[in-house]
Amino acid sequence: MESGHCKLPKIMNDRLSMLPLDLIHKILSFTSIKSAIQTSSLSSRWRSIWTSMPYLNLSTHHVPRFSEFFNHVFAARNDQIDMYSVDLCFVPGTFSHALLKRVLEYVFSHNVQQLTVTCLFDEKIDLPLSQLFRSQSLRYLSLTGSDTGFLDAYSIVLASALELPALTTLHLDYVMFYEDNDAGPVSKCVNLKNLTLSHFMVLKSRSLTLCHPRISNLILENGHWTLDAVNVVAP
Repeated sequence: MESGHCKLPKIMNDRLSMLPLDLIHKILSFTSIKSAIQTSSLSSRWRSIWTSMPYLNLSTHHVPRFSEFFNHVFAARNDQIDMYSVDLCFVPGTFSHALLKRVLEYVFSHNVQQLTVTCLFDEKIDLPLSQLFRSQSLRYLSLTGSDTGFLDAYSIVLASALELPALTTLHLDYVMFYEDNDAGPVSKCVNLKNLTLSHFMVLKSRSLTLCHPRISNLILENGHWTLDAVNVVAP
């Protein structure tokens, strides 16, 4: 080799593929699962990377036949890998209660720690809390509904108090719920520290009571006009 000259390799190394698997998973977590699956065509190295991701971003907006897509995702996914973070978004014309139940059952059975559910449509959903929201692992939960425009109703209804012992952060937006023995919807979330209620409605009551020994950060905004009083007992 001549002095002062360096011979370049014929095939440049794929620097992204050389990253640690957990870092690749983190990068892919910022994309939809559909985009993550498409990376499987890049090379043999990428063929199964998405199947072991602990992060899932599922939206019905860009997937016309979401039920079939969901079946494919969880049939191909490595069932031994727990979930860390799951982001679900449902838009009009793509939602069914049965599908939501199946998705939630799957993620809860895989010890999900962070869950975000957004339901943007004009019908009410009674979430089956007694069956689904009893996770021992969930630490962060965000539920976002929408204004149905019908009789001052929001799209998500919590039929009973949440029972999530590991939960530390809860965000409810455009959600309706009932009082639970004058203790509010979070009385059974014993480790809750951060609570945000935005665009919220209390059903069959004109007051809201939040009694909790550990809440240290509380945001209440845009409560429904039928609400006359809020009683807070917290540190």
